[in-house]
Amino acid sequence: MAISKAALLDVIESTLKAHTEDQQRYKAEVQDWQRKRREKWEAEAVPRLRSLRDMLTTKLKAGQVVTDKDISEAIGTDPDGYSRNVSYVTWSPNSDPGYNQVKPVPRLDVPMLNQLKSALSVIDGDTISVSALSQWGFRNLGFLFKSAAQLSIK
Repeated sequence: MAISKAALLDVIESTLKAHTEDQQRYKAEVQDWQRKRREKWEAEAVPRLRSLRDMLTTKLKAGQVVTDKDISEAIGTDPDGYSRNVSYVTWSPNSDPGYNQVKPVPRLDVPMLNQLKSALSVIDGDTISVSALSQWGFRNLGFLFKSAAQLSIK
């Protein structure tokens, strides 16, 4: 079975281009997610931390002990009504969005695609057989077409 080199190169180019665009989209969406997350933290957690600070100052100046219950009351409850500890309101700078928050970029073997593109440029003729690609070390190219399909779905 012969495959058109031009068509294969077009698929590789469009896949690499779509992958790069998807990486840029992901980076922009992560930055937006982080900005919104920071705004939400400042709006919701900072007042709770100030309340905790005020409670600690009052108790410590009066020489009283600070209990877990005092901390939970100062911080307040979460949206579900459960009491939380201090970790509920502290900032985690290295958090990454979950899959349901920002769509991740599908994994793509970019170096292998670049090698295949280079190999196709030195092969004579307009077509190449699957067996010739296998002899060059390019086996199981189904991922290429699957990646092209995944990246084209928006």
